[in-house]
Amino acid sequence: MKTQKQIFAVFILLLILFWNNAFSQFPVLQKSFEPNTISTYFWNTGVFNQNHNTGNQPGFMWPRNSNKFCIFTTGLNIAALVNDSLRMASVSYKGEYYTGYMNGGLPYNDTNFRIYKVTLGDNASNNPDYANWGVMVPFGAPYYDVNHNGQYDPGIDTPGVRNAQQTIFICMTDGFTEMHTPSEGFGGGTLPLKADLRLTAWGYTFPGFEDVQFIKFQIINKNVSSWTHTFSGLFADPDVGDPMDDYIGCDTSRKLCYCYNGENIDLVYGLAPPAVGFLLLKGLVNHGVIPNANIGLTSFIDIKSSGSSTSQCEWDPSPGADKAYNRLKGLKNDGSSYLNPLVYPHIPTKFLFTGDPESNIGWTQTKGRISNCGTDTGIFTPPPSSNDARLLMGMGAENFTMMPNDTQTIVISQMLARGSSNLNSVTKLRQLANTVGIYYNGGLSFNYSVSGNVKFQDNNQTVTSGSVKAFYFNPVSGQILVEDSAAIQSDGSYILNNVWIGDSYIGAVPNSTTQQDYVLTYFPSTIYYQNATVLDTIGNVTGINIRVFRMSQSITQNSVNGMVNSLSPVTPVKDANIYAKSGNDFVGYTTSASNGIYHLNSLPTGTLKIIVNRIGYGGDSTIINLNKNIIDSVNFYLTKLFIGVKQISSEIPDKFLLYQNYPNPFNPSTIIKYQITESKFVSLKVFNVLGKEIANLVNEKQKAGVYETTFNAGNLSSGIYFYRIVAGDYSETKKMLMIK
Repeated sequence: MKTQKQIFAVFILLLILFWNNAFSQFPVLQKSFEPNTISTYFWNTGVFNQNHNTGNQPGFMWPRNSNKFCIFTTGLNIAALVNDSLRMASVSYKGEYYTGYMNGGLPYNDTNFRIYKVTLGDNASNNPDYANWGVMVPFGAPYYDVNHNGQYDPGIDTPGVRNAQQTIFICMTDGFTEMHTPSEGFGGGTLPLKADLRLTAWGYTFPGFEDVQFIKFQIINKNVSSWTHTFSGLFADPDVGDPMDDYIGCDTSRKLCYCYNGENIDLVYGLAPPAVGFLLLKGLVNHGVIPNANIGLTSFIDIKSSGSSTSQCEWDPSPGADKAYNRLKGLKNDGSSYLNPLVYPHIPTKFLFTGDPESNIGWTQTKGRISNCGTDTGIFTPPPSSNDARLLMGMGAENFTMMPNDTQTIVISQMLARGSSNLNSVTKLRQLANTVGIYYNGGLSFNYSVSGNVKFQDNNQTVTSGSVKAFYFNPVSGQILVEDSAAIQSDGSYILNNVWIGDSYIGAVPNSTTQQDYVLTYFPSTIYYQNATVLDTIGNVTGINIRVFRMSQSITQNSVNGMVNSLSPVTPVKDANIYAKSGNDFVGYTTSASNGIYHLNSLPTGTLKIIVNRIGYGGDSTIINLNKNIIDSVNFYLTKLFIGVKQISSEIPDKFLLYQNYPNPFNPSTIIKYQITESKFVSLKVFNVLGKEIANLVNEKQKAGVYETTFNAGNLSSGIYFYRIVAGDYSETKKMLMIK
């Protein structure tokens, strides 16, 4: 015998099949999403957590590949008045969106608009979504800007949320009138709001986040009229295993809404079934009456299946967009209020079941409710013996208006936790919500351990002094930040416990720059950061063994002093590593101060090579003959490599071209402009009349477009200079004149 849910789902399925046949140009498509222990589906109509391929089936599976499910369907709904007429973009069992966007007041779709999915490790050869990701970047598709130039460069930048195991992106609009139908399941059937919805979902495999997925909804009003009295709400039909023994609840302090088993034994999950929930991480922001007020979670209610209770005003609000609109406001279908049964006289509330199930403190579903329709008084109703829970998280306000082209962002995470009992699972879910909330708000970073040993490179002897540090280079500011530092132990071992997620340089550092037996050496064994192995830390790492270069000690009083500056513009460079070598032996090491000044002391007499290397800059070196106690003003000018080149046009030029610099003559800076017709690795260098390279302005792969960069020659003498571009087979050289 079919359950009420199955009968309703079959009814919805038949309507979907009819609708798809009637409008075959709008086929319902889906892609699986399995970044971690949770496996689910996302549709091109806005629905997620439901499996369309198998019809009457839930989609949110946990654990993955177990064929055990926790959620039947989910969707984000938006409703507002447009010129005093109610319009709605409804999503529950079918969805009223479709891939595309509003263009000039009309909905538009082509083959580029589809569900995009990338997995960590994909590339353009094995995944067409990866190859075509750039098409969706203008619509908000996320990517990691590898070269930090503020633009998406195919083949260089990485599609998807950085370090996420998997990312889904869908650009949709509710502008297709054909997609609006009263059979949607939660209201529906109005004229389109003309909303664009950009959905991004991602998940990690990091410890503690295996049972968490993140979903971002970017909502844009593409109507020529404002949306007034705007409300939104996340509808979910959770089924933790057996769908008929579920209760729901809400933790208003955490903005967490959840579903759990009313019994400690579930027909599907067995003993101590899990709890599943939705955490609101970012809500709507009201720019109107109270500027920039965060609306947050404004209601949490349940929705009864038709015929399941005596209170018809609590039944499904479909058909009837006006009923669904009331539900988004935290009211019943007829506009009456929910009542708190634990307070007498009973007071209206928009938040149901806010108590703690495990401690049994406060109002939980086990303590019953008040049945009332059309009035704010009613009779007590005990908890149901069986319950198919459906929930709605409301967000909005009567004074909330979205102007044309106004953009709002909602971010949620859907998560699951399993404790020692059905009720303890809720407690564990709350604890997980704390962790996720702290992480999202920037208070928690993914820190991992890196361990290994340190030995001398020449004889493999154990190093017993100094420390190992993890360095992070900020490509925007140029700063080098120390993520973590650990002393080298007597056996040469070390362990860093707080290395940040992402790219890190690992280096062995002597205790001081005056008394030392080795020089700073990057992993695995180099003084040049360009040759170092950069760790992309996404978990604990062992075996990071560093082989350092021994330094010969000298008792002389010889010293070399100078400054390290950036070349263009000329500014002091802090934290540059300065080495002195006599033949193959290191005889000195120090670092530059914040004013760029350095001091190399206790150097031997004779011919020395001074080497400068600094993360984010091109290196430099010079040969000196140290035949007196002190040599001053051995200065260095390094080229910045972390400053992006400005792209001034993305239109594809018809030919490669290097423009004449302007102004010309110049003092002390000039702009060099060029254009390339296809994606190429571009080198743009400046030379003096003797052919010596003065500056390396561009050294990266760039996509087709028009670019410009600035050359500053403030530290150079007047005269003629040449700048040369090489991009694939194209090369060209031009002359410029600086006059001081």
